[in-house]
Amino acid sequence: MLKGTTVVVTGATSGIGRISAVELARQGAHIVFIARNEAKAAATRAAIKAAAPSARVDVHHADFTSLDAVAGVGREIASTYEHVDVLINNAGLHAFEQRITAGGFAEMVTVNYLTPWLLTNIILKKLIESAPRPDCHRRLGSITAQRQHEFPPRPIRHHALHALGFVTNIRANQAHEYHVLHGTGTSAS
Repeated sequence: MLKGTTVVVTGATSGIGRISAVELARQGAHIVFIARNEAKAAATRAAIKAAAPSARVDVHHADFTSLDAVAGVGREIASTYEHVDVLINNAGLHAFEQRITAGGFAEMVTVNYLTPWLLTNIILKKLIESAPRPDCHRRLGSITAQRQHEFPPRPIRHHALHALGFVTNIRANQAHEYHVLHGTGTSAS
């Protein structure tokens, strides 16, 4: 049972993210999910409540194509909840045509790599500082980070090249995660 556990989920309005949120709520977790589309968020919240009527479900809104929006929602979550026990980065997309965000990055790179990295880094302190409880092991999960096969195989624009360098640095930092998280009771996968 996950009673008393706060789980933050991105990409919970469809697919594996929605299935995960519903199942975790059934197991007693407090679900905090981030959604872009208000109608889909309402439908997801209703699905969670139908499966687990007593579940605590909170919705925050942000568009994952915007680093500023994700930073804002990350700070909001970090300041709102006493503890965050699990973070599941599941938001992602696969675009057949390259689009550039208002921030100047390739949309797919932004949604699949940059914003999950940003959200994780903002919430990481809350994960580590959450009081250790014998019934809970804090964990970071990143489903989108496993989608390397979706990454554009060739440079699209100058902005995409800049983002590629940023993603390379993220990947290099993952090797360093063990040392950052060692002894905190938090693990990453």
